Amino acid sequence: MIRQLQLDDIDNVILLEQESLGTTLGKSMLENMIENDFAKAYVYEIDNKIIGYISVTFDGEILEIMNFCVAKEYRRKKIASSLLNHIFTTYRQIGMKSAILEVRRSNLAALCLYEKYGFLKILVRKQYYSNLEDALVLQKNFE
Repeated sequence: MIRQLQLDDIDNVILLEQESLGTTLGKSMLENMIENDFAKAYVYEIDNKIIGYISVTFDGEILEIMNFCVAKEYRRKKIASSLLNHIFTTYRQIGMKSAILEVRRSNLAALCLYEKYGFLKILVRKQYYSNLEDALVLQKNFE
């Protein structure tokens, strides 16, 4: 089941982010997403356990995916696709014209997923991450 992030979910989402991404948006930013009209987070829950999560910002036209992860043991089970489909459906209904994100150059699984959804590379941020790895900025247009 996909639903919006709630206060009680934040500690579990932080653990999921750290395990999957090695970093987190942090408690205060996640708390802000609950009350902010321009930033939201969604969780994918199975048997009351959060196994996937996506956070986004939306300015009325452009959706930016901030963080997106699925627990390792649940990968390759269409959880990521379900989360993407959910946000695309939700935000297309209120005017989304494009989606943008950044991803580590080495994250081949994510790159394959984004390519499947029609994202195209628009920019390389050289040595962007703390380990000096490049970030690829990808965009998908809906018009």
